Amino acid sequence: MCLFVYLRIEENKKRSKRLGGHMNFTVSDMVQSWRESVAMFSPHAIKVFMLITLNAYKEMWRSFFVGAWWYCLLCAGIGVEILRGKIPLTGEVIALLYALFVFFIICALRPSIDIKRSFYFFKMFLRYGSWWIVCLLLGWFVWKISGAFFIYTLFIIFLTWEVITLFFILDSGGDGHKIFLAPWNSLEMVGYNIPFVGVWLCVSIGFSVLYWYIQSLEILSIQIAFLFFLLILMIPLYLALLINVYSMKIHQQFNVYYEEL
Repeated sequence: MCLFVYLRIEENKKRSKRLGGHMNFTVSDMVQSWRESVAMFSPHAIKVFMLITLNAYKEMWRSFFVGAWWYCLLCAGIGVEILRGKIPLTGEVIALLYALFVFFIICALRPSIDIKRSFYFFKMFLRYGSWWIVCLLLGWFVWKISGAFFIYTLFIIFLTWEVITLFFILDSGGDGHKIFLAPWNSLEMVGYNIPFVGVWLCVSIGFSVLYWYIQSLEILSIQIAFLFFLLILMIPLYLALLINVYSMKIHQQFNVYYEEL
């Protein structure tokens, strides 16, 4: 990460010379960005940020049920067919439905001037669904190659970068150049906000440890209740927090991510 910071600063110095000194990015700018990340954990900032996030969480569910009602009907229909024995209850079926759920939750959360009705969700899926599939395949690959000892740590780190990448893709407006730069912009956002990302990962790893503990209890009712709590309630809240941080950092550091566009 230190190499990334150094290369980024050198790149901006060269660009500043070409543009007459208008983009002089220095080490002090990076340090200031890290200070802003630390300031996010002050009691007042946490209180305000949580209120904003909870409001976004509430609006997310409203937009989801109003605009993606057909997805809910799809899940209900598949559930009925599973109970009738016509569709096998497999991990692949559950993963596919949950992947669609996460994509639509992200679409419901992101700020947009579009009215979030059925057409909005259809449009977002047709335009960006293929990129979401790419993200899922990459996630599956990282899950497979990671060792058992640090499987969740590695996967959480990758997942955070991957979700931020999807945020940039959804904000690209379909521009191929912006989509191509989305993974790099995501890496930049992680680099410029290392203190926040560090705390974020520690909390995420804590939930992973709790997951392992629940699994070790081997009590089916508790495992099902925890999975519902984690997948249906906490993951959307996780995404609401992350997209609010993303929106705030885009506002604060707009020239960092879009100066070349």
